[in-house]
Amino acid sequence: NYSIMKKILYFFFILFLFSCKEETIEPNINFESPFVIKADPNNPVNQKRFELYEEYGVSVFFSDTVNMIYVNKNVYGDSVFKYEFLDLNWKFNSVSDFKYDFKYFSSQEDRLHALANVEKYLQSSIPALRPLSMLLVDDFSFNGTATDIISYREGNNTVKSLNSYRTLVMSNLHKSYSEDYWPNLVVNLAKPQIKAAVTRESLKAKLLSFQTISQSTHYTQYWATLDLVGVPTTNFTSTIWNQFNPTNPSHWTDPRYVAFRQVFGAYGFIGVSNTIGFWYSPTLEADQNHYIDALLNYNQTVFERNWEASPLVMEKYAVMRDIIVNELNIPLDQLVK
Repeated sequence: NYSIMKKILYFFFILFLFSCKEETIEPNINFESPFVIKADPNNPVNQKRFELYEEYGVSVFFSDTVNMIYVNKNVYGDSVFKYEFLDLNWKFNSVSDFKYDFKYFSSQEDRLHALANVEKYLQSSIPALRPLSMLLVDDFSFNGTATDIISYREGNNTVKSLNSYRTLVMSNLHKSYSEDYWPNLVVNLAKPQIKAAVTRESLKAKLLSFQTISQSTHYTQYWATLDLVGVPTTNFTSTIWNQFNPTNPSHWTDPRYVAFRQVFGAYGFIGVSNTIGFWYSPTLEADQNHYIDALLNYNQTVFERNWEASPLVMEKYAVMRDIIVNELNIPLDQLVK
């Protein structure tokens, strides 16, 4: 009857509760993040890694294998581990399949020297552009595009860098460099990051306001077709233009360079095409990159001294500066002296 059935169901319910209490569920995978570096006072290298992580929020590794998780034992009684690697192919909105080859260094002396250099780099770095992690190696290669690797030399030593979305790979940091080396390296590494960042969807309207200052019909045009009236064309050559140094005061008034700025500036350009050739105005992308390079290569006073007679140039400069300083939070005045 109903009363008996009710007692049977109650019995099995009580039995189920007791069986649950006796059983302990233990997951066999540890989900603790390897990117959280912990204090390790007994290991100088790991302790320095911890201090850098605490101060700058950057995890530093000496191998692309960043974690080893015990899974179980196999049929032979051997321990089985799951390995976690730095994924350098993962991008913000895409995934590549490049193959990487790393040569590591392992001595404690070299690693401590490298970490000391990492600290100098991070002290000069821009917080908004710091990576989630850094991989320090003796050398590396990959089957991607060579232009993705940025090399910056001092004396006999060269730091090679490759910046994925989350990890900055750097070679030769266990070598010696001057104190001035690190701020210059920061600027060189920042350029491609900023050039990529300004094309974000969220900045589309701002970037469009930059792109529409120069007329669309003036991009990738033969300079002579646009206007060379009154310009001494005998000195209008790629050789002379390549010698132009915006930070050299003598070049501010040199008639040869005044002529270049007269032609380029009339259309809002500060450089030439890097694909078609010197005698052509730049593409839209090259034009954006010219301004970013200028903003990172010399300060606002120097830029104005060179281009103040060109209203379109100054208008485009102001827009790009606003994007970098206020939208990307890059402190240009602190970065570029």
